[in-house]
Amino acid sequence: MQIWRSLRAVPSWIYPLALAVLVLFLPALGLDFAMTRQVQLACILALVVSGLSLSLGYAGELALGQAAMYAAGAYTAGLMSIAGHTDIVLQLVAAGLVALVVGIVTGIPGLRLGSWSLAMTSFFLVLLVPDIIAVFGKTTGGRGGLTGIEPATLFGHVLDPENNEFYLVVVVVTIAWFAVMRNLVVSRHGIAFRTLKQSPVLASSVGVSVFRMKLLGYAIGALPAGLAGALFANIDMFVSPEAFGFVFATAVLAACILGGAASVYGAVIGAAIIQFGPNQAADFQEYALVFYGGFLIVGGVLLSGGLAKLGKAAMARLDRAAGLTGVHAADPVAEGTRPAVDPIVGERLVVDGIAKAFGGNQALNGASLTAEPGQVTALIGPNGSGKTTMLNMICGFYKPDTGRILVGDNEVQGQAPDRVARVGVARTFQTRTSRSTSRCWRRWPPVGTAPIGCRWSPQCCGCPTTAGCAPPTSPRRSAPSRWSGCRTCATRPPPRCRSACAGSSRSHGPWSPGPSAVARRGGLRPGRERGRAARGPDPRPARRRRHGGVGGAQLPARPRTRQPHRGARPGRRHRGRQPGRDRAEPEGAQRVPRRQRRGDRCSHHRRRRGRHLRRGEVMTVTATKPLLSVRNLESGYGDLRVVWDVSLDVWPGKVTALLGRNGAGKTSTLRAISGLNKVSAGSVEFDGQDISKVPAHQRVRRGIAYVQEGKRVFHRQTVEQNLILGGYVRKMRRSALKQEVARIYDLFPILGEKRGLLAGSMSGGQQQMLAIGQALMAEPTLLLLDEPSGGLAPVIVNEVMERVSVLKEAGLALLLVEQAVEAAMSVADHVTVLDIGRVVMDADAGDIDDLAVLRDAYFGRVGG
Repeated sequence: MQIWRSLRAVPSWIYPLALAVLVLFLPALGLDFAMTRQVQLACILALVVSGLSLSLGYAGELALGQAAMYAAGAYTAGLMSIAGHTDIVLQLVAAGLVALVVGIVTGIPGLRLGSWSLAMTSFFLVLLVPDIIAVFGKTTGGRGGLTGIEPATLFGHVLDPENNEFYLVVVVVTIAWFAVMRNLVVSRHGIAFRTLKQSPVLASSVGVSVFRMKLLGYAIGALPAGLAGALFANIDMFVSPEAFGFVFATAVLAACILGGAASVYGAVIGAAIIQFGPNQAADFQEYALVFYGGFLIVGGVLLSGGLAKLGKAAMARLDRAAGLTGVHAADPVAEGTRPAVDPIVGERLVVDGIAKAFGGNQALNGASLTAEPGQVTALIGPNGSGKTTMLNMICGFYKPDTGRILVGDNEVQGQAPDRVARVGVARTFQTRTSRSTSRCWRRWPPVGTAPIGCRWSPQCCGCPTTAGCAPPTSPRRSAPSRWSGCRTCATRPPPRCRSACAGSSRSHGPWSPGPSAVARRGGLRPGRERGRAARGPDPRPARRRRHGGVGGAQLPARPRTRQPHRGARPGRRHRGRQPGRDRAEPEGAQRVPRRQRRGDRCSHHRRRRGRHLRRGEVMTVTATKPLLSVRNLESGYGDLRVVWDVSLDVWPGKVTALLGRNGAGKTSTLRAISGLNKVSAGSVEFDGQDISKVPAHQRVRRGIAYVQEGKRVFHRQTVEQNLILGGYVRKMRRSALKQEVARIYDLFPILGEKRGLLAGSMSGGQQQMLAIGQALMAEPTLLLLDEPSGGLAPVIVNEVMERVSVLKEAGLALLLVEQAVEAAMSVADHVTVLDIGRVVMDADAGDIDDLAVLRDAYFGRVGG
């Protein structure tokens, strides 16, 4: 591993530069003429593929017109050569400009209509190339091809192919373009491209013009195709329209997918494989379309990120083996200190009588407010009152029907979001939409201490003999401490190198609150009377605090109903579990006949169900072992480990609250339990079976339901369609399914009132209720809730927590991740606190008499 550490200590750009120099001097090393020509063709193909990578992989625009830009550049250079302008530099400039113009002209209508419209526009452009050449046959040579091209010159010197002079020009142009492309990708424009690909709304909110950036990505992607066309015209001094047909366009797309669309050097890899592989076969052209079509289908499924993604994964494994990755603790901040902020010149915001209606729904009607600089203006109201709608109109996402919006002296109503952002209006979103593949310092520079979960550069300190920065101990053996810095000079890396990746715990974003904000949101306000003793007796009812006895739960019953058919289970309001044969049954526990246990047909999916009881009857379920048992869990995102040695238990009829500040690894733990994240080490046992390797969809069938943060519902489906989709795994008949939907309507009456409305038209609180109801449709035995109170009004939070309490009393096991500490403690039976991916506190809720104990756990003062 010392060799790998030494290799990683070398700047990353050294390796492609060394490869480029090697290719440049291949003729001097004895490369014959045939292979020299293949290298030139591979370089030309790499130029075309790089343009597609820019527009597709980075900007996210499905553009298939690279072959047309390639043809435009080739015919431009050929016609210039016939006219006597043989200088290769002049031809490259002209060909690039012509391809740029063609890209802009053809991209404007497609981008105005949408991504698929651009794909169709560019696709038809490729099909029209032979016809356009035939129309101007007197100039272009028609379908017979363009002949009479003179050898290229460089500042008056004729480039002799036999001396490989033109070979040097091709390689140098390719090297220069990829250097430009790399700098573009890592610049702010490249970051804007990737942000635009993920979320146009997020891009426009930070001042990026969506249409202009899309057009820029498509136009810049056409530039290397034009350069490649100019070089291609001078290799054989003959241009034929057959070289720019649909087969070539498909080959470019295949090379892009194979190498990796979102990779700078993936274009070189894909082009080299296509050129030196299939294109060498004499009979390949006859079956080229079949081969490329099959490859695109298989490659799109098996190689979603191309060979570049596989290479990055292999490097990440080696980095972990060499101890070059890990997590670190943020620098401690003294309690009560506040970060220093430079003075900000604010503008006065005036909203005067704005109104907005969506169809027949009047969201705002004559709303007005004034926000003065240097003051905090709170916009308060219940869910659905129009708060987010007003913010969207201020930021330009919606246009008001009437009224004015002034920022200083500028009227911004009706302006595009990027123009409003340039005036000086910035916003955060109710649901975090930061780019999950970008480092924080690439989006916004970090302020204060470094976040958690950082990937660093081995060249942090600039020491010429550094072996890279690393934590002093292996995270697998002991708790990681602060970064030790450079192994040679002990210099700590700068804040940029210590910035956290956004995907480390799915909680870092440009507006992620710090620990103090977490404490405030959870009710831990500085100076407030803390503890249950200060507040008086516990206001929670006894039935919500404890059930009395370990593992005991009382299941309320509903009236007996007849089962209309074998697949229907209308009589249950809950999933009450019966004691298994291997479990001790308390005296008086009622056995359930086998014919009444309606599980899945497969034996490994069969689960015991609660029997139907008459009103007033109570079934007691006593569990002798936890339903979910997590031991020494390690998980993360790619090469990042954000959960380390986590152990916890969840019992039937109990709520286990998983608490911790932002970035602690709570969501990552839930994702690992649900199967969305890979379990790197440890075990996840559910109902006595290890499910660490079980796919996510099979975990749902076994009884695990996961309600993700951010109100993840299908916005374009109705409320009832969302609920029906939640019961997909149960394979019930329509009548039984409707009865189960009615059961959810009983639990959440507001959903029944809005059953025919689109989910996206409901308020945030109603969408959260729908997400919980959708999960309950799968009839789970374990429900994972990820911040169900996020972004909700206090009244709605209380209502959601009341439903959680009802589900707990019905015998459901719940694992609750929550930032609102007081709300979580009102329903929790057990509390586990995480910090930096590790368990720092594990206790029964009844043993925590003072919320100050949780505050200390949040800030790392437990046990010290």
